[in-house]
Amino acid sequence: MNYDFMDNFVPQLTNASDRPERFWVHFQYTIVREETLGHTLGLVRSGEGFLELNGKRHKLRSGVLFYVPKGSYMKMTTQPTNTLEFYSSQFQYNHMHWESASDSWIVAEKGPIPLQTTMFFTENGALLDAYRRLLHLWKGKDAGYLWHCKLELLQLLNLVIRMTRESSKHIQQNAVLVESAIAFIRDHLRDDLNRATLARHLSVSPGHFAGMFKRHTGYSLSEYVHRLRMDQARFLLRSTHIPIHQIAAEIGYDDSFYFSRRFSKENGMSPRDYRKT
Repeated sequence: MNYDFMDNFVPQLTNASDRPERFWVHFQYTIVREETLGHTLGLVRSGEGFLELNGKRHKLRSGVLFYVPKGSYMKMTTQPTNTLEFYSSQFQYNHMHWESASDSWIVAEKGPIPLQTTMFFTENGALLDAYRRLLHLWKGKDAGYLWHCKLELLQLLNLVIRMTRESSKHIQQNAVLVESAIAFIRDHLRDDLNRATLARHLSVSPGHFAGMFKRHTGYSLSEYVHRLRMDQARFLLRSTHIPIHQIAAEIGYDDSFYFSRRFSKENGMSPRDYRKT
C-alpha cells in the first residue's frame, strides 16, 4: 500500500469481530462465500488453516494478516485440532479526490485496496492491540463510535503500511546476507561448513542465521550444502577425468566410500556408472 492511495481513501467500518475456536463448530470448520459483500482485513492470533481466494490457496497461521477484497470467492478452512482463531474488520470504502475547478468531490471507481492477500509479521503485538481497540469500540457502540472506529481503522492500515515497509527492508537485508552465505559456501565446498562458521562469516548469531537461511532458500544449511556438493560432483564426473576419490575430497567428503553411497542413493547409480552415461 502507498500514501498516494491513502490520501483519497474514505472507509466505513461495517463490522469488527473476534472468531474464537467455538465459532467454527457451527460451520463445521469451513466457511464459503461465493461473493464477499465487503472488504475484510483479518489477523490470525493462533491456530492454523487455509484461505482459498479466487482459486489460489494461502496458508494461515499465527502472525498472518490476510486481506479479502470485496466481490471475491472465499473459502476458509481449519481443523478441530489447532483451530484457527482470528480478529477481523469488515469495511466498505470510497476513493475520492477534490476537483478544485468544479469545487466538488469526485468518487473514483473502487477495487481492491493495494495489499497482498497474506502478510506474515513475527512481531505482531501492535497489530493485536489495534484490533482489540477496534473491537472494543465497535462492541461498545458509544456516542460517535462510527467516527472513532473509522479513525482506528485508518490507524490500523497506517500501521500495516509501516510494518510492511519495515518487513520488506528487513527481508532485503537478509536476502543480501543469504547471497553472501551462498557465495561463501560455493568457495569453500571442501571445508567443514556448519551454521556457526557461516554465522561468524556474516556476523550474526547461529540461530538467526539458521532461520534466515531456511526462510530464503527453503532448505536447512546441511541440505543446501549437500545439494551444491552433489551438483558439483555431477559436473566434475561429466566434464573431467579426475579420480572419484579426488572429486569426493574436492567437494568436502574425506571418505570416498561414503560419498559414493550418498551419490548412488540420490542419483540411482554409482559415480562410476554416472560418468559412463
